[in-house]
This record gives sequence, C-alpha cells and structure tokens, in this order.
Amino acid sequence: MNPLPHPVRDPARRLASLWDSPHRPLFLMSFSYAVLIIAWWPLGIGFGVPTPLADPVLWHVHELLFGFALAAAGGYGLTALSGWTGTAPLRGVWLKSLAMSWLAARGAILASNGLPLAGLILINAAFGLLLAVILFRAWRVGPFRPRRKAPVFLALAILGSVAGQTAFLIAARSGHPDIALAVGRAGVLAFAGLIIAIGGRAIPAFIGNWLRSVGDGRRHVIDRPRARILALGLVGMALLGTTLDLRNPGFDRLIGATLLGAALSLVWAIIGWRPVVACRNPLLAGLVLGFLWVPIGLLAVAAHWIWPGVIPLGDAVHTLSIGAMAGLIMAIAGRASARRVDGALVAGRGFTCGIGLIWLATVSRLAVAFFPAFGSELVHGAAGLWCLGWLVFLVGFAPSVLGPAIRPVLSGARHPADPSDPLGGGQPE
Repeated sequence: MNPLPHPVRDPARRLASLWDSPHRPLFLMSFSYAVLIIAWWPLGIGFGVPTPLADPVLWHVHELLFGFALAAAGGYGLTALSGWTGTAPLRGVWLKSLAMSWLAARGAILASNGLPLAGLILINAAFGLLLAVILFRAWRVGPFRPRRKAPVFLALAILGSVAGQTAFLIAARSGHPDIALAVGRAGVLAFAGLIIAIGGRAIPAFIGNWLRSVGDGRRHVIDRPRARILALGLVGMALLGTTLDLRNPGFDRLIGATLLGAALSLVWAIIGWRPVVACRNPLLAGLVLGFLWVPIGLLAVAAHWIWPGVIPLGDAVHTLSIGAMAGLIMAIAGRASARRVDGALVAGRGFTCGIGLIWLATVSRLAVAFFPAFGSELVHGAAGLWCLGWLVFLVGFAPSVLGPAIRPVLSGARHPADPSDPLGGGQPE
C-alpha cells in the first residue's frame, strides 16, 4: 500500500486516515466504551452517577454485549472481509454511517426512559442491520464468494444479536428484568459460540504460521476440526435449552452435561495447538490464554447447572464475558497495532500489560464465587483491573488508528506450509 502524503505534516489528512480501515473507528469506540461501561457501573454508582435503563445491572449487561462486543465484532468482521471476499476495505460514507448509528444507539440508551419503546428498538437495531447488509453485499459481489462463507455466517450472527437485543429491550421496558438477564446470559453463550467458530479456526492457523516463521520444523499444529464442530454444536444445543427456559432439575442437568461435553471437546482441540510453545510469542499467548477462558467458562456454567449452589450463575457467566469475550477481543485487536519487524508482528507493552490485567480481572471476578465474604472488594477490584487493562491497551493501540493503514491488518507475513502440516498454512485474513 502506498503511504499517505506527508502523514505527520498534514494533521487534517492524518485525522482523515481514521476512516481508511473499518477496524480503526470501530475498535477505538469499542475499547473506549469498555472503560466507560465499568467506570460507570459498578464503580460510578457508588458516587451517585445516574442510572440508564432504570436499572444499572440491565444497562451494564446491554452495553457490554450490544455496545462494546458488537462494535468489536463489527470491526473484526469488516477488517477481515477484504481477505474473505477479495473486495476493497470498507471506508467513506458506509463506515461513517456505521459509526454514527453506533453512537446514536448509545445516546438512545442513555435517554431510554424518555423514548418510546419502538424508537428505542429501531435506533439500537440500526447498527446491526446496517452491518449485516454490508457483510451480505460484500459476499455477493466479491470474487471469492464461492469459497468463503464466513461473511454470511457472521451476518447471520449479527442478525441474531439484533433479535436478542430487541427481546432484551422489550423485557427491560416491560418490567421483566429476569427475562432480560436471561437474554443477556444467552447472548454471552452465543458469543462464546462465535469465538469457537472463528477463533477456533484462526488461532491454530496463526500458531502454525509462526512455527514455520521461526523454523521450528519439529512441531506442527494438530487441527481437530471435529472437536471444534462438536463443541460448537453442543453450545448451540445448550443455548437452545436456555432460550426455551425449561426449568426443571432434570433439564438443568442436561444443559450442564451438554456444556461439560463442549468444554472437554475444546480442551482436546487446544492441546493440538501446541499452546505451551505458542505462549513464547506474546501475541499468540494472548490468543491462547483468551481462548482458554472459553472451556473454563463453559465448565463453570456447567457446574452451576449440574450441582446447584456450587457456583452462582452470574459469577460463571462473567468468566465467559470478561475472560473469553473481552480477552479474545483484545488479543485479536492487538494484532492491528503490533509493530512489523521483517514481516512479523511484534507485541507492544500496552498489549502485554492489557492482556495480563484482563486475566487478573477475570480471576478476581471468578473468586467472588469462592470467597463471598469478600465479594464487594473482589468485584470492585475486578472492575478496577478491567478499566486499567483497557486504558493501558488503548495507550498502545491509539497510535495505530492514524496514518497509513498497513495491510493485512491482523496478519503478518505468510510462510510456506509444510506438506505434513494439517492446516496447510491457512490464514484467516
């Protein structure tokens, strides 16, 4: 890609380069909002900060899923879209419209008590609907359409999030917070499924490429797609069960057993990735350690359903939302801000510190289940670690959103595959 003319001397052109790649505005908004969500609740509520949606917990859940996570998913999907379909990167009016629709949704939630329900739903659905349209459109016109179904899969997932968000808002505004929270928990489980589908394929590809780059011919990544597909199917079954909300003890244990099977399948898949060796590379360590929270979180949720009282459901779900969802978002996005050294991606200190702090935040939040006497201290400690982690990460990430866009955004130089490598040198972007 040709460098922008005078990127430092021309501040206006440098600022305009924010819109040269979809990951720049969407990631920046998502990560900044990650700090605000937790700084507002639970940290800010103690100082009398006003509560949107008439309930701080509902606002917290809604914005974590449909504000922070959805913007990050959109940033990833639109950035990878060029590699998936062979189309030009999204920029200009379409990208600015997406950003404005996301900001309008955040404003609508803050003013939700003064808006009619229909207007609130429409404003909040606009970002997801527009994102799905862009993904479908690129898939239809891209030259790689017959081989790449990822945009369709992601677009359908985005439409599912729009339906879930609509159900959440209806339940929240009609005085059924229990139903809204159930929708939120289902959303976290659905995001875990998205991580399995996309991350479970991308991470071993990244590891395999790195092993070839360092000339480690003794170790090959062993891809186990059947284990990944089985885990995804079991999570889908559990998601269906929780959505139907069939609340008898026998069915609860069946959901737990299903999630237990999914967790064990993922552990078997991860073992084949050479995770210990991969953790020598900080960027890969972030991916592996973030993905590891998926089976841990599924085990925690399974334990709640199989042995009621062992771990509260809220604590178990936070393991998936903080550790898996936020951890993987940070780990993948960190590749966009990594330095390029001879074609290889090199992690910065902001990335390494941010990943470590998010891991500590997850451990602190999970500890609430086992040390309830210190629950308040642990929750506030986890919130503080979360905010600090994202702030540190943002400091390292912010310089990459201006100036010439380096592509591919999320991948380094590709290295020839060994014929015996089951992954065949595949890269997600």
